[in-house]
Amino acid sequence: MDRSFIGATTVSSSASSNSTVIEYNYSDIFDGDSDYVSGSDSYPSSLVSTHADSRNVNGRRYLSRRQVDYSFPHDEEEEVRLDLIHRVWTLALEGKMFKAPIPGSPNKILDVGTRTCLWAIDIAEQYPDAQVFGTDIAPSKLPWAPPNLDVQLEDVEDDWVFPENTFDLIHIRSMAGFVTDWPRLLAQSFTALKPGGYIEFHDFSSLFECEDGTLAPESVLNLWVKTWEEGATQSGRNWSTVGPEMPAMMRVVGFENVVNEAYKVYTLGARPQEDKRLREMSMCMLRQFLEGAEGITLDMFIRVLGWDKKDVEDLVAKVRKEMLNPKINAFTRGHIVYGRKPL
Repeated sequence: MDRSFIGATTVSSSASSNSTVIEYNYSDIFDGDSDYVSGSDSYPSSLVSTHADSRNVNGRRYLSRRQVDYSFPHDEEEEVRLDLIHRVWTLALEGKMFKAPIPGSPNKILDVGTRTCLWAIDIAEQYPDAQVFGTDIAPSKLPWAPPNLDVQLEDVEDDWVFPENTFDLIHIRSMAGFVTDWPRLLAQSFTALKPGGYIEFHDFSSLFECEDGTLAPESVLNLWVKTWEEGATQSGRNWSTVGPEMPAMMRVVGFENVVNEAYKVYTLGARPQEDKRLREMSMCMLRQFLEGAEGITLDMFIRVLGWDKKDVEDLVAKVRKEMLNPKINAFTRGHIVYGRKPL
């Protein structure tokens, strides 16, 4: 895409191209809100894993494995962003770990792409008699974990090592943009589940939607997202799979009773004032965008799309400024999708 939009003047973005850094202040958004917590306060800090090769892009660490480069960072700053996302999902589920109607208590649970292990830790503590497995190409090294949690170094796109008919529940969260072959992932999940077991996805299918016209189609935010998705497509990854396409793909593999629950997380501008849970979701979502904008932009735009560093810095500054524009009202659409392997 033509990157000339970085310097363009639009209704919703007027950052000066002479400055590559725009200081943003959380105080107007987060101060005085006793409901807001960072999402990581309840968990011990983890050490970044070094199981996979890493490369440095402008001071941020990214992973490479088997000649595959990943465009989301793998460092402590990214772990903070992931902790905020975990908090958003915890609030969305109102404290539950999953929505699938599993009868009784699950005995064996798999968390695919576990990364910081927060969901895996939570469910292992909630079901102490269950065996919980977490897999990732580079899981965080935890100083402590529940005795019933086993974290393993695995690539979700390799052949799975688990026997057939093993799990009561397979949980996959925030993997949109990382998986190149969703049908194969679903097929391996189907095989690994027990008859009657469930698979459940938690992910976002769109970053910014607007219903009142305050976020223009030509806004910096929309162009940022569109350009990122173009880079993901060039890398063989589909960002929007989980929401629009996942239910149909699940049925093709053989899953039944497939449910897709979509909801809104109000991210920019006006946020719910009377519902404390929805307000905290909104604040966590905005903060993870503000803190994560640089990390999720650097590698994709420089390595995949061929931008230069200065243009990326200018873009990130304008993206953050537009995120904090109180006149823009936008939400992020999340999806909880689950289905059952027939008995």
